[in-house]
Amino acid sequence: MTDPLAPLRALQGALCARDAASALRTDLRGFLSRQGLEGADLEAMVEAGPTRLLAYRTMVQGRLRRTIKAYIPRVAHLLGNRYAQEFCTYMEVRAPRTHYLRDVPAEFVAWARERWATMPDLPAYLGDLARYEILRDEVANAPGGGEPETGQALALDRPLRIDGSAQLQKFAYAVHEVAGTPIDQTPEPPARATTLLVYRNRKTHRVHFVDLTPRAGALMRRLLAGEPVQVALAGAASDTGGQLNDEFLAAMVHFLTDLSERGVVLGAEP
Repeated sequence: MTDPLAPLRALQGALCARDAASALRTDLRGFLSRQGLEGADLEAMVEAGPTRLLAYRTMVQGRLRRTIKAYIPRVAHLLGNRYAQEFCTYMEVRAPRTHYLRDVPAEFVAWARERWATMPDLPAYLGDLARYEILRDEVANAPGGGEPETGQALALDRPLRIDGSAQLQKFAYAVHEVAGTPIDQTPEPPARATTLLVYRNRKTHRVHFVDLTPRAGALMRRLLAGEPVQVALAGAASDTGGQLNDEFLAAMVHFLTDLSERGVVLGAEP
């Protein structure tokens, strides 16, 4: 019985296999047979020839490669010619799972970060830099954000409403510090544990990054998890090895006031 999915697998192979371009030109029947195609489907594709498959492969791969590069320009520049090799490996061993072109760069980076971490010939910060580069577009297109303010003042026994675009990201390197440099002069970022609060401005829709202290990061993580303010404050003090004293509380009140002015904190939940 003919496998109804064989034509799709053959098309996938033509698009993703590293050696597909040369194989389609030199041994079309053999390549398609190795993909599981047989019978009338095989004969029809052999008769049609490789031209359309090659054109489609060039179009799809070119579009994906350019899209990923546009999202991670610094990383692509640092990789140089190796970027094309990494893209080919990605297509062959994983390939996109998403239906949306804008989500392909995030899938590529998630795959690449684990891979690059095992490669001593690549900069150790490369994975962090790639993650940082895609964050702006990721947060810009996030479905959350713009929720109404509660109109309620901060209350210790209640959680805070946080704008839905806000998220925390942790890095082993302070990659945000190289963001303003020319791409072809990107310096090595400091090796410093960094927590960034990333959010989309409610009025301008611009994405902002806030470098948080360890205490502010610990507090924000708990508030995002929905903890009441008092519980979050006590937990943040414990997490960072500090005490819930006047100095700590004053610093955190200042932090929450700043977030309110930024439109990240929207008031206490009713």
